[in-house]
Amino acid sequence: MLRHGWETNAAGYAYHNWYGFGAVAIDAAVALARTQAPDSLGEFVESAWFDAGDGLDLPIPDNDGAGVIHALDVAGLPGAADIEAVVLEIRADHEDASELGVQLTSPAGTVSTLNTPFHWILYRARGLRDWRLISNAFYGEQPNGTWTLQVVDLAGGETGDLVSWRLRFYYGDHPRIPADLANWRQFDAPPGSGLLAGTVPAGSSQIPSGLRDDHVKSGVHRH
Repeated sequence: MLRHGWETNAAGYAYHNWYGFGAVAIDAAVALARTQAPDSLGEFVESAWFDAGDGLDLPIPDNDGAGVIHALDVAGLPGAADIEAVVLEIRADHEDASELGVQLTSPAGTVSTLNTPFHWILYRARGLRDWRLISNAFYGEQPNGTWTLQVVDLAGGETGDLVSWRLRFYYGDHPRIPADLANWRQFDAPPGSGLLAGTVPAGSSQIPSGLRDDHVKSGVHRH
């Protein structure tokens, strides 16, 4: 289970776990702001918790990349709801929580790595105790449907169980981005380059020197 690079979610937004939605594309941001009326973003809403159940006690296979997978059906939220963020609260019993990786998959198939294995802050921690993790990777997607949690243990010796998990959604009604502002190229700065990730207009030749083609990704950008 690796931390993803740039990923485009089901709503068409490109996202990176380190860089979020990228550097602000100033010209596009100003142009978009000119099209927006005050108070046009709608109400920002915090949902109730959606529980997958307590006392699940699902064994997490030891030293196995497949891990344990559990699903949660979410229903009853408005059809026009666009996700701003998703909060996962998870409880797992384990002899060394640093061995655990956690991924959440949306109904539309977007995958967010919420915790990569071997995180030093969890070294020898006795499990995850109602740990809350937030993801913006599902921005603009719909919350209703089946969400899937995967928990993996990537080292041998210590074992544990997935005890419980639940989700909370922050959502609103997002305006659509005009087509002439939507297509921006994103670049991911290579390690050690001293460059920052960011965005430039599609077709632009302004990508910083030293970046290879595999560091550049075309896609929607919105900050």
